[in-house]
Amino acid sequence: MKKTLKQILLITIGQIIISAGVSLMLTANLGLDPLGVFHTGVGNTFGITFAKALFFENVIVIIVLFFLDRKYIDIATLLSMFLVSITTSFYLNLYQMILGTDLSMLVRYICVVVAAAIVAFGYNFYIIPNRGIAPMDVVAEIIAEKGKLDFKKVKIATDLAFLVGGYLLGGSVGVATIILAFLVGPFISFFRNILDKPLNDFIES
Repeated sequence: MKKTLKQILLITIGQIIISAGVSLMLTANLGLDPLGVFHTGVGNTFGITFAKALFFENVIVIIVLFFLDRKYIDIATLLSMFLVSITTSFYLNLYQMILGTDLSMLVRYICVVVAAAIVAFGYNFYIIPNRGIAPMDVVAEIIAEKGKLDFKKVKIATDLAFLVGGYLLGGSVGVATIILAFLVGPFISFFRNILDKPLNDFIES
């Protein structure tokens, strides 16, 4: 029970950190991340909202995971579906208070890079406890694990695939989209090497 509570704590912290990164990305207003482009593309294709597109995509992935490998469906899978959306508004208002609304291009580019690092940092907090994964994030994880491939390269490849697919479906692509496609994967691997042992030690202590 104590171990489970620690895992839930880390997952929650991870999702809150990810929300901070996503909100900073939105504040920069230079385009969505590759998954965001894919969500908007699906939404445009079927005439539904971004949120509905994400919901139906999550449902489809969870159904596939149920038959393919159920170990990826757990606490984190459920928490990830609503925690980020709950905290995003708070961070958006906070960044507006701190940075204002009229950001220079330099500041916006810096925000994108920092946002990528923040998202990658938070990602490890909810992945390392090994209690499931967000439905759309599982694609890179499962390909890397099943194929015994380098996660960093797989993450870049899957992000580019979502980016191209989203663009072909009519999703909007910005400068940040390209930057994030190449930065998030390496940042995740970098932070994983740093966080893996201390977070696992915390869980097992």
